This record gives sequence, structure tokens and C-alpha cells, in this order.
Amino acid sequence: MDNVGLKIPPYRNTWWVEYLNIEGKSIFKSIEIASIPSLIGTAREGIERVLSKIEKLMEKLDHEIPT
Repeated sequence: MDNVGLKIPPYRNTWWVEYLNIEGKSIFKSIEIASIPSLIGTAREGIERVLSKIEKLMEKLDHEIPT
């Protein structure tokens, strides 16, 4: 999944989600009924995992590099 479009329709707790391929062509459209679209939650979880990995690598480097 290369690009995602997120639009807020005029209705509360609804989201128009459109997934685009690398050429920018629409490959999937959906309407989500939720207070926050699942796409945002997934992105946050991914960022938290990456940050955790970076923190572990930094700790490892701190122990391996002589001072």
C-alpha cells in the first residue's frame, strides 16, 4: 500500500478511505464507521514498534561503545 486518502464526510464518525497504488490509481475504497479510522490506529502501532526497536538499538550501542 503506497498511498491512502482519508476524507471526512459530513456525517459524524464516518470516514471515506481510499487506497491508491504506486501510479496513484484507486485500488480500494471503503467507508468506516468509527470515532477514529483503523488506519490511524495501525499507523500509531507501527510507529510505536519502530521507536521501541530504535531505543533497544541505542541501548545496545551505548553498551558496546567504549567511553
